[in-house]
Amino acid sequence: MFGLGIFDAVKIGAGAVLGALVASGPVYLYGKHEGRQQAAASALQRSMDLIRERGKTNAKINSLDDPALCRSIGGKWVSDQCE
Repeated sequence: MFGLGIFDAVKIGAGAVLGALVASGPVYLYGKHEGRQQAAASALQRSMDLIRERGKTNAKINSLDDPALCRSIGGKWVSDQCE
């Protein structure tokens, strides 16, 4: 072939496999780190959205008087009490 013996070809192949394994470790860890960062950012964004939504809901509920609050939860306001 190119003057290489069979053992030289095996050594080159083994070296290539070993090099790929050594290089893949840091790449894997980097990808895992980036995935965790992205998941944390998504969770934080979702939390902020929920807090913002909850604030709007609280403001709406706080603006209701007793009869309106009773009706909003499906009750019936009868003689100053919710049934």
